[in-house]
Amino acid sequence: MSKAKILFVCHDFPPFKYAGAQIYAMHLAQAINQSGAAYVEIFHPVFRVDDSTQPYGTLETTTFEDLVVHRLYKPTQNYDPANLRNELVAKAFDSFLTNHKYDLIHIHGLGQLSAVPIEIAKKHGIKTVMTVHDSWLICEEWHLVYPDQTVCSGPESIEKCANCFIKYYVQGNITPEFVQTMHDYKKIRHNYNLQMFNLLDARIAQSSFLKNTYLKYGSKSISIIPLGFTPQKPLPKTSNKKIIF
Repeated sequence: MSKAKILFVCHDFPPFKYAGAQIYAMHLAQAINQSGAAYVEIFHPVFRVDDSTQPYGTLETTTFEDLVVHRLYKPTQNYDPANLRNELVAKAFDSFLTNHKYDLIHIHGLGQLSAVPIEIAKKHGIKTVMTVHDSWLICEEWHLVYPDQTVCSGPESIEKCANCFIKYYVQGNITPEFVQTMHDYKKIRHNYNLQMFNLLDARIAQSSFLKNTYLKYGSKSISIIPLGFTPQKPLPKTSNKKIIF
């Protein structure tokens, strides 16, 4: 019996970005491949101007740390209604899945891609799951934290999210028409992202906080699976009278 072939979809990946979700996805993919239980490849966007060595829309297959990595070159995501369902990503991912066969897609992040990879994966009839590492699907600031670093209680209303954007990102004259446009944008974003999230075959959170947050704002059932970690050897104990952080 052949190994299951799995695609990890990430919103960013080394060497372009080293952060929690990216490093976790990389280590998990490596551990699965080393176990021999299945075979994992990576799909992620390259979107920073300084890293764009290829024309937008280009799909490039390479390797990183013994993993096969598929990179999609694209513009940076921004506050644009067209990016709520990114057409460039939709076409590229559709073409990619036509030419690459997988038994399972495991999503670890969708920022810079929009939620459209879920739609395309289901179009191809591929079982698709997602581990949420943040609140990006329901909060464009990613972590329910305002740009001034104060904590937000959550997207209790579309007006609240629209006002957040206007307060922190808009300068000059704010017309009623602009307020309505931003309101419409946030409403479409919230509805589309939750619609896609609820299409998944399984939704995974690593904490009760994330699970309860997504359930509170419209998600279907979510399982809690704590994140695993690569075993580490601690440094030998040494005596020191200083307080060291």
